[in-house]
Amino acid sequence: NVGWACGLTLGGILADQSFDLLFVGDAATSAAFGVISLIALPHGMRTSRHEERHLQGATRTILADRGFLLFLGSVLIGAAIYMQNVSTFPLHVQAAGFSTSVYGTLQALNGVIVVLLELPITSWTGRRSRTRMIALGTALIGVSFASLIIARSIPALAAMVLVWTLGEIIASPVSSAFVADRSPEHTRGRYQASLGVMFALGAVVGPTIGTLTYELSPDALWIGCGVAGVLAAALALAAGRHPSPVLEVDTTRT
Repeated sequence: NVGWACGLTLGGILADQSFDLLFVGDAATSAAFGVISLIALPHGMRTSRHEERHLQGATRTILADRGFLLFLGSVLIGAAIYMQNVSTFPLHVQAAGFSTSVYGTLQALNGVIVVLLELPITSWTGRRSRTRMIALGTALIGVSFASLIIARSIPALAAMVLVWTLGEIIASPVSSAFVADRSPEHTRGRYQASLGVMFALGAVVGPTIGTLTYELSPDALWIGCGVAGVLAAALALAAGRHPSPVLEVDTTRT
């Protein structure tokens, strides 16, 4: 998130000067990351063929877990809302009369807030119901984007970023913890992968639907984000009412 804050601030400044500089800089930093990863990072755990055969039932286990499927639905909708920050939110900032550097600064504010608040907030959310915290965070993200109906000044946009970031801080770490709690130990990686797939799918669906809706009516998009946030929260709460079919679940944690 420090990199997010610095990168987006610098990216907004570079884009004001030349998008070519932005793309060249992105390529250079990506290549540097690849080289560092290849040379310096440990390779991690590898599975054997025997272990891979043992994991073939993981998909069936996930599909049989109704509560986990409800959770994945919540993640998909929440991710689709969240991805408006890199698709239609910059269009809104531009329509309000501000430059790309202002958008970059607003995005950097998200990273700064996460750096300052994530650990203390996570220490609070970690002692509470997983699914209720996911519902609260997702609802806050939906409400923050719904506020763009009226948020057009820099202070109002900064307040919107604050609410959105608080929602992200509340929901995101707890979501990973919920998956770890929910999954049998030998299939934990597959469960976490399904979480990643839902977020990636939201990154496809969200900008696609968002930009199409924005072209027709920006207000309809922002209202839709609010409604979708409530729906995602309801799915998360419903997930907590379905214990895992393969685990003894602590009901105080779900």
